[in-house]
Amino acid sequence: MPNYLVISVIGPDNAEITAQLASAAEQNQCNIEQTYMSVMAGTYVLVQLVSGKWNNLAKLEGVLSSLETKLGISISSSHAEKTAASSHAFTFSVEITGIDQPGIVKRLVEFFSTREIRIQNLMTTAYTTPHNTTPMFTIHMQIDIPARIHIATVREEFLDLCDEENFDGMIEPLKI
Repeated sequence: MPNYLVISVIGPDNAEITAQLASAAEQNQCNIEQTYMSVMAGTYVLVQLVSGKWNNLAKLEGVLSSLETKLGISISSSHAEKTAASSHAFTFSVEITGIDQPGIVKRLVEFFSTREIRIQNLMTTAYTTPHNTTPMFTIHMQIDIPARIHIATVREEFLDLCDEENFDGMIEPLKI
């Protein structure tokens, strides 16, 4: 059974960061399982799940501080245990688009959490339309709906929320 390390990085945008982290993982015989990386307002942000033997992960952790200094970034790491996906839940993809306004993420997170629906991934993007500079948003989510919850009811309530808030939304089974 592999061991896991979650690595978080934040710092000034630098094209070398991702390559340096991947190289460090490979050199220490670790495998990159999952990565989220983005540049936000000129700030580089990365969260990565790495697996390997405990001693290889320890070696990788030892290299992180030198990368931190070399690249001028902040790195933190934490050991983790990967949990098995519940066989009693169904995974769905959620997408919402609309005119940007404060509180959107809060309303959506509350909608799912009050129904005991787990959010696996959440990504938001704000942008302006090129033709009229209207502030817009898009939210992509991956959620796990417990098998005991009636999916058609969740979908209907979600679409009602989208209508109330004037969002364009969809919820459908995750296609892999």
